[in-house]
Order: sequence, then structure tokens, then C-alpha cells
Amino acid sequence: MKWVFWRYNFNMLLAIVLVAAIVGSFLTVATEDENGVEWLKRKRSQCPNCLRPLGVVDLIPVFSFLIQGGKCRYCRKNIPIRHLIIELSTIVIFVVTFLVIQDRPIQEIILILGVMTFLFAITITDLRFQTLPDSFLFILAILGIVKIYILGAPTLIEGILGLALGAVIFGLIVVLSKGKAMGLGDVKLSSVMGILFGWKVLIVVLFFSFVAGGLLGLLLMLLKKVTPKSQIPFGPFLAGSTALFLLFPDLFKTFLLLLGLR
Repeated sequence: MKWVFWRYNFNMLLAIVLVAAIVGSFLTVATEDENGVEWLKRKRSQCPNCLRPLGVVDLIPVFSFLIQGGKCRYCRKNIPIRHLIIELSTIVIFVVTFLVIQDRPIQEIILILGVMTFLFAITITDLRFQTLPDSFLFILAILGIVKIYILGAPTLIEGILGLALGAVIFGLIVVLSKGKAMGLGDVKLSSVMGILFGWKVLIVVLFFSFVAGGLLGLLLMLLKKVTPKSQIPFGPFLAGSTALFLLFPDLFKTFLLLLGLR
């Protein structure tokens, strides 16, 4: 029985790696523009330098980059290293996610992997372009609604209240700071987080996001990498906290216990 269980897990893990490699390859293309939609206009994948259509041998995730030495097979110009980083990071994210949630129902595993994909996508675009594409946020919102329907957590009412609370909190920050502290993309993302978690958990998740963002900002200032006036993308902190609480939902209960509220 142990052998069968190990072989089953190994086969599942191998499948996850293969799917992650394909998803990572998709993300390298989907995150090439700030709106996340340019890839829809392409008929075929092409070299970012010479624009020549790529063949099958050029599109094998990770291996094509390594075998070709990070260069286009046709024009021999360097392919951005971020392509390899994105593909490898996607594999790591999928494998870690699967190992953490492998005991959950298969529909929940697929759903969370989908959410992780687009959380990573908005992290990439926010770091590169300081923007959170509406296309990715819309897909996350749909996945949040699916989560409510399939898992019943949060409830529909909690999800609606979470959406409203996320919009109000970040909307006020945008208005009061005149757009200097946060952008509309952050408002939309926090609203999506409300759909995913409901209003109660959202408060804790946002708290973690602000703490993580504040600590990193302080560290970067101590290292003199940024100044108090520098703008640091906040999307990755929101995405990171969302991922953390999706993987470890009991963190919410633990936090309440620490505060003596449960």
C-alpha cells in the first residue's frame, strides 16, 4: 500500500510539474505587456527581438532556454532571463502548493492552482510595469465566485461584504493620498481578495499585507535602496498574503487566538 501511495503521489507530482511548465511558458507571454492582453492578438509565439515565429523546439519550457544558451535560434540575440525565472518560479509555486494542499478535494486543488497562477501573473506585471491588469483581476474575481459556489467558503453574503470592504478601505487610501500611496489596481485587487475570503478573513489578510510591505520598505530604506518618497508596488504583498491564507486557512483562527478573540 505504501508503494502504491508513493507511486500515486509521484505521478501526480510529475503531472503538476508538466502542467506548471506549460503555465509558466504561458505567463512569460501573457506578462509581456502591462494590460495582459497582447498575447491574445498573436497567432504564433515569436522571438521578442527578431519577431520570427518560433517552432516546437523553441517552445519547450525551461529546456529550450537552457539548450539554446538563452539565445534565439535564429537571430542569436539574448532572450530575457526573466523568461527562465518565470517558468522555474511557476514550477516551484505549483509543486509547493500541491504538496501543501494535496489532501484536499481535487476541485479545490485545481481552483487554488488557478488562483496561484494569476496571483503570480499580477505580481510580475506590478513589479515590471507598476500595474495590475484588469484581465488578470477579472479572472481572479471569477475564480473567487467559483470558490464560493464550489466550497461555500466564504458564503455569498460574506463574499459581497468582503468585496465592498476591500473597495472602501483601499478607495479611502487612494482618495486621501491622492493616488500617491495606492492605485486603482490595488483597490480592485483588495476587492477580489474580499470575494476570495469574505470580510472577516480579509481584514487579517490585509493586516499581514501592510505589515509585510512596511517591514520590507523599512529594510530597503535602511539599506538606502529607496527613500520615504519612493513608490514600492503593493500588489505583490497583497498577492503574497492571499496565497499564504489560501494555503494555510487556519492562520486566521490562530491570529484570532493570539488576540484573544476566539
